[in-house]
Amino acid sequence: MPSVAHEAPIELIRQHPGLAVELLQAMSDVDLPSDIAVSLGPTDLSEVVPVKFLADAVVVVADKATGEAALVIIIEPQGRDDPTKEFSWPVTSPSPAGISAASARSCW
Repeated sequence: MPSVAHEAPIELIRQHPGLAVELLQAMSDVDLPSDIAVSLGPTDLSEVVPVKFLADAVVVVADKATGEAALVIIIEPQGRDDPTKEFSWPVTSPSPAGISAASARSCW
């Protein structure tokens, strides 16, 4: 069963998806359109291969004018530093289910 330490940040993102964008901008140099819309996306990240991948939360950042996804943020708290995790999550990129591969990109 997930702990409160695991679930609390996810619930914050679910209630306030824009927080994921603020955190990402504070920690990286990601360039986004000036006028964006932020929403939760599908958490089922499975591919055609019969392996299922689920994220705790997915935030979609889209250009308000075009509706085109500019960025997809996958929220997956780890609880502890594990250098090997960085190489296990790229499986979700570039195309979580329901999000155009051309408009999705990953950031680490």
